Amino acid sequence: MPDIEIPEIETKDPERDKLNIMIAVSVAVLSTFIALSNIKDGNIVQAMTVAQSGAVDTWSQFQAKRMRQAMSENAVREGEMIREIVPAERKATVDKLIATHKADIARYEKDKKELSEKAKGLEAEYEKLGNKDDQFDLADAVLTLSLTMMAMTALIGKKSLLYFAWAMMALGFFIGIGGFVGYAIHPDALIKVLT
Repeated sequence: MPDIEIPEIETKDPERDKLNIMIAVSVAVLSTFIALSNIKDGNIVQAMTVAQSGAVDTWSQFQAKRMRQAMSENAVREGEMIREIVPAERKATVDKLIATHKADIARYEKDKKELSEKAKGLEAEYEKLGNKDDQFDLADAVLTLSLTMMAMTALIGKKSLLYFAWAMMALGFFIGIGGFVGYAIHPDALIKVLT
């Protein structure tokens, strides 16, 4: 392979070079944090999916228990009507069937309560995870704005624009780190505007 000469770039403005180094370091730090936040956010979305499907499945089980309970309640009413018309020697058999259905009704009632509590817990978990997901989405938006400001700073060369980008970066880090450590930084008004 022939040797390729790469021309050296002469710099005439040490202040501009210093500014570009600050921008490059800031972009590297910012990009790393965005990447880590996106991994965490992806995991949160997966957990949200699990919680939501668990809640849907649990509510389906609740409905199935409710239907079985209704069928047992109907069987008790029918058994009580049949009991009135069967001969005395058959009443014990009908009473046994009625007792079985009443026991089923009590069990279904208990199961429904447990399933309802479980489904509500899964829905609450989904909501909690959704708030955390919103928090990482907001951090991502603010950090992307900061990245854009850094790119503009590199083009324009205005240090004041870099300071604004750093302020946005600090805000994005604050929101994102809050998501990592579990602090609920969730500006609902801003989220409602964006959704």
